[in-house]
Amino acid sequence: MNPRINSIKHKLDEVINRHIIMFGFKGHNMKLHPVIREIELLDLEQRYQVRFPDDYREFLLSIGNGGAGPGYGMESVQSGISYEREVTPEDILTMPFEHKLPYNPLNDPNWSEIYALDEDRTTTDEEWELLRQYMTAGTVVICHEGCGYLHRLVVTGPDRGNVWMDGDVSNQGFIPMEVDFLGWYERWQDDLLAGRNGVWWMNRP
Repeated sequence: MNPRINSIKHKLDEVINRHIIMFGFKGHNMKLHPVIREIELLDLEQRYQVRFPDDYREFLLSIGNGGAGPGYGMESVQSGISYEREVTPEDILTMPFEHKLPYNPLNDPNWSEIYALDEDRTTTDEEWELLRQYMTAGTVVICHEGCGYLHRLVVTGPDRGNVWMDGDVSNQGFIPMEVDFLGWYERWQDDLLAGRNGVWWMNRP
């Protein structure tokens, strides 16, 4: 087992024992969801033709499939795949999230044309929804922090295994958090244990 998993387990116990109240507490009450069974995880991977990053898999299999975590709590892998996707395309995780640097679709000429089509009402609601889904292809939502801001784990693409901030709700686009999944989770714990509110990404230089 990855030694970081054991470290996270010990830190979870410490946070619980200290009765720390953090940002988003009421969204999860420091309760983890049950772990996912390996056969269920393998079924998801087969269905979407993807292998989730190893550290994310280990967390799901040995700590919990969502619950206590950053923001208003960690999403289960199932809800993370389908988050804000009314009908989840079967290829949504096989198509890569192509970015390594901050990306704003409003500054992308290709997307500017698509936005213009939507403003002119030349796309149907269904077509627009599908286009927006593919903007975040290759990612799963791992938490939300309110007001439409999301954290996404890249599962396919050049930054596979790392976490990104999705600020598209306020036209900020997508910003790399420069941390892998376990680092994302453990920084939340470390921030809490240092007496802060757990929103470590807001305090980055």
